[in-house]
Amino acid sequence: SLAHSVPIVSHVYILDCVSSGSLLDRGAYLLPAGFSTLLMQEVEQGQDCNQELRINDCLLPSPPATSTRLSNRVKDEDTNVSCRKILSGLHVLIISTDKFFTDDWQSVLDSLGAAVTKRTAASARLAQLRAPDVVVTDSKAPTALCTDLSARHDIPVVSTNWVIQCAVNNGRIAFNNFKCKLPN
Repeated sequence: SLAHSVPIVSHVYILDCVSSGSLLDRGAYLLPAGFSTLLMQEVEQGQDCNQELRINDCLLPSPPATSTRLSNRVKDEDTNVSCRKILSGLHVLIISTDKFFTDDWQSVLDSLGAAVTKRTAASARLAQLRAPDVVVTDSKAPTALCTDLSARHDIPVVSTNWVIQCAVNNGRIAFNNFKCKLPN
């Protein structure tokens, strides 16, 4: 829901709306976005944590604007923190032999604005793909891709915790705290 910018409210909101016979302001019923492992605190939905994250060197650099149109769009998105596509401009490769894993995480990453490629086939090779900015995987990554990625130290491989923390912190989080080892 966070990735899709759908407000998450307590079940008490529904009960109170029914009791009052009308829709109530949901602001008082919003649940936290989640726990930020980087800030070590609960984060509210749509909260702009970028200043605190930047001070702690937890953010990826912003992508350069490639055109005036993109430059203006990025400025517009910055003014509305809760609706911006925080992973816009990143190419994410999702690898796993588990099709449900790749499908589910593609949906989340798409909602966060990333360009996503996914591979589940054991025969998939990195040379056949557009070079990703980051790889998201689980313990079931295809062996051939693991071999290829082991030779490419310039492509970070992260767990899904990176995606979760991007959504919770509402920011483009650096990879370093979420790198994971490829399965053997």
